Amino acid sequence: MRVAFLSEGATELGFAPGARADDAPLRDFFLRIVVERMLGVQGELCPLQNAGIGYLRGAGAGRLCRDGAKMVRECCRAGAEAAVIVIDRDRTAPRERWRRLDEQRRRIREDRERPVAIPVAIGVAVETIEAWLLADELALCRVLGLPNPEKPMASPEGLDGTPGEATHPKCVLNRYFARDTKQDREFLDRVAAVAREMDLDVVARMCPEGFERFRSDVMAQVGPLFSA
Repeated sequence: MRVAFLSEGATELGFAPGARADDAPLRDFFLRIVVERMLGVQGELCPLQNAGIGYLRGAGAGRLCRDGAKMVRECCRAGAEAAVIVIDRDRTAPRERWRRLDEQRRRIREDRERPVAIPVAIGVAVETIEAWLLADELALCRVLGLPNPEKPMASPEGLDGTPGEATHPKCVLNRYFARDTKQDREFLDRVAAVAREMDLDVVARMCPEGFERFRSDVMAQVGPLFSA
């Protein structure tokens, strides 16, 4: 099944910085791995790739909240059979970005002149997608070859520092990776490895507002396509 994965950046979509329009993402990248594992359909989701659609390599949360319906229509014309949209909440008002994405989804379905029938799953990571990578610390340490933490993290969704602060999810993840913020290919390979190893039930328990809600939406929206 060809799926349009729409999200903000490299961590989610597997594109190294500076990727050309004709560069393919990693065969396995975070969102694809996670969604396939949720659905139990490993290897069955084919990411939509189109050099003329730049936002398939990342788009800002504001643009996805504003133009998501238009983007999904274009992806549908390019051959997408389903769409998955995930953005960061990033310290905005609770549920506001979810509401805006859901509004975009309703526009797609209720437009009588240009109806789009493909399923669309949405998710908002609290506060950023890195919280999901941090949620199963045992899997994260296993992938990175680190000892298990002496004191487990209380709540990845509680990491609400501003960008650059020690309590920002990106900064916490970078400390595990012992690296700066450069999202190079090695970093993306490790992100994919964590996505394959992490226990989805643990992530859902640790990130109920973001990950569990996203998983429920994926199962409700895309799951029926594989239930026959």
